[in-house]
Amino acid sequence: MNNRKFYSYERNNYYYGKLLTSRDFQIEQSYMNDKRRLGNRLLCGSGIVAGMKVVEADDTAIVLQSGCAIDGAGREVVVPETVVVKLATIEGSRDLHTDVAYLSISYAETRADKVYAAMGNATNEQAEAGEYNHIKEGYTLRLHDADDCVPVKELKENYLVKTVLFEDEDYRITQEVAGYLPADCNLKVRVSAYKKRQTMDLLSVGYTLSVEGIKEQSFPIKMENLKMDRYETKVITESIIPKEEIRYLADFKLQIRDLEVLKDKQKCQVKELEPVTITTSDKNLLSFIVENSYKTAMDVDIEENYDNKIYLAKLYLIRSDERILLERIEEVPFKQYVYSASQIMLLEELKEFYPSTEKAERKIETVSSEVTYREQPGQTWKHKDFVTGTFDISLGNGGELGKTVYSDEIMHGLGEGPVYVEIAYEFLNKENGNMREEIIFGDSELFATGDAEEKQMQISCGVKVLPERGTFVVAVRSKNKVVRTGLRIRWYACKAEDTDKNISRLKEKQGMIIISPDTITTQPKGIVQIQPKFVNMEAEACSYEVLDQAGGKIDNNGIYTAPTAEGVYEIKVSSISSPEIFAHAYIIVSVEKK
Repeated sequence: MNNRKFYSYERNNYYYGKLLTSRDFQIEQSYMNDKRRLGNRLLCGSGIVAGMKVVEADDTAIVLQSGCAIDGAGREVVVPETVVVKLATIEGSRDLHTDVAYLSISYAETRADKVYAAMGNATNEQAEAGEYNHIKEGYTLRLHDADDCVPVKELKENYLVKTVLFEDEDYRITQEVAGYLPADCNLKVRVSAYKKRQTMDLLSVGYTLSVEGIKEQSFPIKMENLKMDRYETKVITESIIPKEEIRYLADFKLQIRDLEVLKDKQKCQVKELEPVTITTSDKNLLSFIVENSYKTAMDVDIEENYDNKIYLAKLYLIRSDERILLERIEEVPFKQYVYSASQIMLLEELKEFYPSTEKAERKIETVSSEVTYREQPGQTWKHKDFVTGTFDISLGNGGELGKTVYSDEIMHGLGEGPVYVEIAYEFLNKENGNMREEIIFGDSELFATGDAEEKQMQISCGVKVLPERGTFVVAVRSKNKVVRTGLRIRWYACKAEDTDKNISRLKEKQGMIIISPDTITTQPKGIVQIQPKFVNMEAEACSYEVLDQAGGKIDNNGIYTAPTAEGVYEIKVSSISSPEIFAHAYIIVSVEKK
């Protein structure tokens, strides 16, 4: 493989008495390498195959995990072991002039093991100059300034039409829609709002997509009162169902009408936009894509899509004259992955466990690490006075008979005042040789049958609520000697005056978010993952907010970084599509981590 082109290959023809020189062996190596790389490039594509995760080591360094990738020439780029790399030592770090950079990895070769060459070397220098015995394959890292980095063109972009709806010094708003309409598909419009710099305004975008020549066929698009941070992107997708008569046309136009962009309710000046042309096809989506994939000559495709670099991360920096500090990392910004056959098989095997939701007409998705939404119909739960959680309690050495043990104070998150708390404990029961999980409420002795295993359930539990502190304490006493040394306690709390209402909500199976565990202890500057769970609703994107001033920071993926000061800090996790559905978690920051 040479200079982005694939050439006819030449291999050795061996015969008895053939004189073999270094040139013959080089041809042999080139033949095997280039054939393998041709297959890599055309059959697999380019991107990360495994590993190569980039994480923050500290403010000045990153950790690059071991892994493998295939570059645009089909060459394997291997990171054999996990390494810590200082930002200042990466090539290109001194050329940065903004506070956003892209980290790339490229294939590299170095000569190694210099030896004495009796016949001189390939450049006819003196024999004393020697020759290198090996060629070592490796990699190089480089930082590219965001202003100079050209995004890698994805194959799907050949089928999409991208329109810049609005752009100024603060925002860039774009629309993407499929440029083709196969016979078995409808269309979806994707609108993205990207914030370039930190401001305090709210953004609203609204317009109508209409099919040119058919007045009654129109589709409203809206994004209202978006509060965004710098470098944040919010994305909305809307379904478009064209009328049947449109499918019989060779093509049709989508006209963008009545575009309105508001920043803090102040109208921005917008320009008139050209209509988007959509080409129709009588083929289904699979046939259409397969047919189009083979229209382009191989050398043209390689020339247009060739890029040796694999972009591993987008780095947000804090720059000064003396040093570069790392603020946060966004992984694989251009989604350069190579998907394996095993991943496709896994997808097929898991499909039955993840049925699609065809009722949802409007969805807002996540793009990389940026905040996004999903909106589902029928989720109208607006009650805020019910929470639940779990914790572990130690029973000592096998749960001493008659001994009472107490939990720490647990914050329920419903504020001061009386609350109703119900508790249960989780139990693994062996039945017919299989382990079955049980959750026991009330007097566990009622379920004891005399079996040795069933006798383990004879435990009494009690709750003491502290209204002025917004907490409660759980007491546990073992009625018999048990094998286990700890219990998993599950608790449910609601405002006492709303008990009947909350029980009704559970029976009606309305949606809720819970955080488990909802009380987490960490050290100053520690990092923890807040993981919401969804009850009676589908998993969706959430917003995360630290309610305490100077209580640390949390990103859009629920990664919380504790402050240096000790204390208890509250985090609110809300459904973005239905903000009335939320839950609270509490972070205990202490030098002595429990």
